[in-house]
Amino acid sequence: MNYKTTLWAICSFFGVYQQLCGQAQEDPSSHLTLMRAELKVAMPDAGELGLQTVLVYPKAAGKHPLMLMTHGSDYSKGRNQQLGPGMLQPQAMWFARRGWAVAIVMRRGYGASGGKMDKTHYGCDEASFTTIAEEDAADLTAVYEAVRRLPQVDGTRVIATGNSAGGYAALAFGAHAPPALRAVINFSGGWHSLFFAGSCAKSGLIPELHNLGATTHVPTLWLYAKNDSLFPPKSAALMHDAFTIAGGEAEMPVIGNSNDDGHYLFSEGVDIWAPLVEAFLKAHDLPWRDLDPEAAREMVKLPDNYPSDMKDAFLKWQKFGPNKAFAIGPNGRWSYSIGRKTLKIAKDEALDRCGSLECKIVAYDGK
Repeated sequence: MNYKTTLWAICSFFGVYQQLCGQAQEDPSSHLTLMRAELKVAMPDAGELGLQTVLVYPKAAGKHPLMLMTHGSDYSKGRNQQLGPGMLQPQAMWFARRGWAVAIVMRRGYGASGGKMDKTHYGCDEASFTTIAEEDAADLTAVYEAVRRLPQVDGTRVIATGNSAGGYAALAFGAHAPPALRAVINFSGGWHSLFFAGSCAKSGLIPELHNLGATTHVPTLWLYAKNDSLFPPKSAALMHDAFTIAGGEAEMPVIGNSNDDGHYLFSEGVDIWAPLVEAFLKAHDLPWRDLDPEAAREMVKLPDNYPSDMKDAFLKWQKFGPNKAFAIGPNGRWSYSIGRKTLKIAKDEALDRCGSLECKIVAYDGK
């Protein structure tokens, strides 16, 4: 089965600065052309592999303000090493359509990035959370220093965002921020949530959020859904209070349930957070308006005789970036994998999740 997707210009970057290469391809269903470039950002603590980064930005005249975007963390180290920036491509495209150059940052040890993963500092004391915050902030700073020099990027206007552990990383960057940082958007951010009710919250996470709030001098937006399985309202309120009591500015609107688990608000609840983020950006004089509101990306639909849940999943799957695969099996079985480190990992994972030896890969990346 073949399907059409937006075609991207893909370039390789080595070291701190190189010119973008390649040419973007027009999406026939859109008046706005987006570019996608793969970067390898040099950083001593990331070793020879550097920091895997993908830059998504609109092909338009002039420079584009910069957004640093980073991912969450799985409880499995192996799965963290299989992650890829494609999992955040739909969100990056949302911001790029509003004029942002979005740098999707794989932090040290995740995906194809080298170095020691922040997850290895697993502990309940404040020192562990402080170390994680400092290292995550250093990763985002390294990418900022690299991409701010690109001719397409306005390095004088910067914001940071992330989900789950990535939200915590964005807040950490906000506390160690360069003067160019204008705001931080935190989606379901935090760490070590399984132990939130115990000593991890009292001796580690809450004190560190207090520290971050004391040194953050830009506005922040905190977005937590009511049905967040890891950070429910009471937990989010404790973190927010610690941050703001210390002097941090944090707007936290009330959000209801988001699908089955609100912890995945960033990836699955765009209709919920989009107006909140647009209002926040507008209030702080940052680009917020969709540059092409009438455009609808061309999607391939499965035939009507396929199960409705499979058809909906296939439409959703197409929005993600590489590496991804979609599998279909007998008796309505289906599964998909997105944003993996390699295409082989995505295919193997999709087949395994499908749950039958008769399952077949029917679509992957641009095929």
